[in-house]
Amino acid sequence: MTLEDVSRADAPAREIGRIRLPRPAGPPFRFRIPYDPARIETGHIYNVRVRILVDDALWFISDHAHRVLARAGDQHVDIPLKMVRRDQAARPAPAGGAAAGLLDLPATFSGVLPCADCPGIRHHLDLWPDGTYHLRREWLDRKLTRDELGRWMIASPGRILRLRGGESALSFAIPDERRLRLLDTQGQAIASAQPLELSGDGQLQPTDLTLLMGGEMTYLADAPRFTECLTGRGYPIAPEADARALEQAYLRQAASPGAPLYVTLEGTLTPRPKM
Repeated sequence: MTLEDVSRADAPAREIGRIRLPRPAGPPFRFRIPYDPARIETGHIYNVRVRILVDDALWFISDHAHRVLARAGDQHVDIPLKMVRRDQAARPAPAGGAAAGLLDLPATFSGVLPCADCPGIRHHLDLWPDGTYHLRREWLDRKLTRDELGRWMIASPGRILRLRGGESALSFAIPDERRLRLLDTQGQAIASAQPLELSGDGQLQPTDLTLLMGGEMTYLADAPRFTECLTGRGYPIAPEADARALEQAYLRQAASPGAPLYVTLEGTLTPRPKM
């Protein structure tokens, strides 16, 4: 667990405090990070970051910024963790398994689902057979778009697709391989005359995603790469925008040349043809 000063966008986070619990009791896991109050500066932004490792393998991670010390007495935060490594109780469908014969993947499903106070929310959901999903949601008549990624799984028993890792935690019934029908938060059917289905044509049409991500960066032979923690997918880092500043931060912070360095960044995942 670390307490970090993340005030500067053009520099790596500055560690203010750290604690490691070799055998924590829980969950929930209770911890207190020691730090020097003299290092806290007015107007700066401070976040807490948590990782859980088992046999040196990353299993859980805090994938969102959890701000502390924003005001006097603001020293307590509850941090939900996201699973990185799959377990036996909730295992995504295996690669090539086509969701146990229920879906023909990879594929894109899209449609407009109900919204409580707007005309609807446009969904674009990309599913891959390795258990990875990308989701973009756009609130109609608003300038609001939210992107997320994570792992999907098939609930057993039943024909239910669950999205895990992102903030939405959506569940869908699977009427057939080209349709997904939204379920309620308990995984039950929704009695409504409104449209509740996403549909596809069996083709994958991946969309861009722009979001906050956590993962490991490496930099070898002028080829920076980022491996996202929730999905385990690796991506080359394009030499655009703030890529140069990220590379310089990596070179300052990495334990050795080419060594993986955990980073938190806001970036865009864009499908591009292979060179």
